Parts: sequence; structure tokens; C-alpha cells
Amino acid sequence: MEYHMKLFNFVMKLTSGNAAVAKDIVQDTFVRLWEARKTVDENRDIRNYIFTIAKNILSNRYSHLVVEYIHKELLEEYKIFLTVGGMPEAVREYAETGSIQACQQIHRDIILNFKDDFNKYSRNASPEIIRKVFDYATHHVCSQTKSSSAITGVSAYYFDLCIDLLKKAGLVFPVKASACDVIPLGVSEKETNKKLLLFDSGVYLTECGLDAGGILGAEIYDDMNKGDVVEMETGLEFIKAGSPYAEPGLFYWYRGGANAEIDYAIVRSGQIIPVEVKSSGKGSMQSLHSFLDTHKSPYGIRISLEDFSEYESIHVFPVYAVSRI
Repeated sequence: MEYHMKLFNFVMKLTSGNAAVAKDIVQDTFVRLWEARKTVDENRDIRNYIFTIAKNILSNRYSHLVVEYIHKELLEEYKIFLTVGGMPEAVREYAETGSIQACQQIHRDIILNFKDDFNKYSRNASPEIIRKVFDYATHHVCSQTKSSSAITGVSAYYFDLCIDLLKKAGLVFPVKASACDVIPLGVSEKETNKKLLLFDSGVYLTECGLDAGGILGAEIYDDMNKGDVVEMETGLEFIKAGSPYAEPGLFYWYRGGANAEIDYAIVRSGQIIPVEVKSSGKGSMQSLHSFLDTHKSPYGIRISLEDFSEYESIHVFPVYAVSRI
């Protein structure tokens, strides 16, 4: 019985705490071990042999529980991915120490260095105005923005000039409003509205003032700045998937007065596909259906906490699988 409790705890983890299933698998594992006792090589690693039997039983009889466990584990890994971000120094620090606090200090140093560099950006816009626009972008991620009214005392001309400078520096990426009725999507761009993405999720969460414990203990959408970080990271993933030789261009769709908005519109196989990032695992998807009805797109995409699935013409992707779209 040396391995009984270790095996039980192992199976409990793989079945997300299903004690009844774990007991069943452990019992069957030792039954099979007893039945095979005369054929087992005495020099074999018995622990590895026992755990392999259990894993085979689990995958053959309870594969759906394994899939559920893997999905939950990937959601937790995704949360860490958002928190650490993709800046090489922060990634290296986390890989070596596992310290989120140390990563956040690196994020703060990165921001200070970037802001010091604003002095070199342009003679046409003062460093002070560039800092104001950058701070605005940081604290209004994924919110609809009108250049003329975004910052008091900063005209639309200077606001857009600064956004363009920050975009060229790779720090801020605008998501432009489009009617989404023709390809390329920029042809029907609505000049007055845009949403802004910061360059890195870890830097963004640190700048929002969220402490490490609060971040890792949060529900991904509800507490991490109301899900803006996940919508932002989705857009950054679309940028990563684009050609390195083309200027990144992101678009979204909204219908004024109807409270209908699609977070992103992308082009796949010559078709305009709406993408919505949901703030939970559930939702009515009214905006998606509205877009599909008016634009005759073949299908829509929902990104959420759910695992891969489909609802009629809606394809669901989990938050960690945006690169699969």
C-alpha cells in the first residue's frame, strides 16, 4: 500500500477533485497490478508502472475529465502569462525565480525608461504631451476614444500625432472603428473613434496598480480590470499573427445608439469574421448575432473561459488559444 495515497492524490488532481472517480481508478489500478504480478519485471520501476496503469484507465474511461483538467490548468497558466507579460527580462526573471513581485519591478523600470525616451520622439510634440497621451492609453485600454475629447487641453491633432509616434515605437496600438462592409476593412474606417491597446499585458497590469497576490487570485475577467486585459491581449495576439513586413491594422465594429459592439473584425479566407471577447463563460451573444445578420458573415468567433465548442454559427475558442484562429 506504499503508493496508494500518492496515487489517489495524483488521480484526484487529474479529475479536478472527483473523489468517487479517483477511488474507482485507484482500485482498478491495483487490481490490474495484482493480475499482472507474475509478468511484471522485478527490475521495473514499479511506481512508474502503477501510475501508467492509472493514467491509461483514466484516459480510456474518463477522458472528458482529463480534458476538463487540462483546460483548467491552461486557464491558470494563461493568468500567469498575462501577469508576467512578454518582455524578455520579465520572462527570464519569472523563469529563474518565480517571483511576480520582481517581474512587476522590471515592468516599472521599463515604463520609466520608455518615458525618459519620449524626449527623443519628435520636435512637433512635447514630451509632456506624449506622456499624457501614453498615460491616457494605459488607463483607457479597449475603451472607445474620440481624439477631440480624450484629454482636456490636448487637441485632436496632437492626440493623434502622439498616438502615431507611440505606435511607431511599438508602445500603443490603435484599433480603428470600421463599418466592416468591404475588404480591406480600412476602406470603411470611421475616423472619429478608436480603441487603444498597450504593448504588454504584464506592464499594463502593473501600471493599473494591481498587486501580485490580487492578480493571481483574481477571476481572469471579472477582477483583472473587468476583462480589458484579455481583450487587449487578444488584439496583441492578432498583431503577432500578422506579417512582420506589414503595418499592424486592427478594426472593431459598433452600431451607434443600439449598444452593439464587436471587439474585433478580422478577415479569413476572404470573409469578414466578427470576434467577441466575452467577460464570462456565458452570454447572449446579441452583438455577434446582429453582426452576422447584417453583414452575412459565414460564422462568428467568441473568445471566453469556455473550452472549444460551437453554438450554431458561433465558434468558441478558449482565451489561451487565440493563435489557433
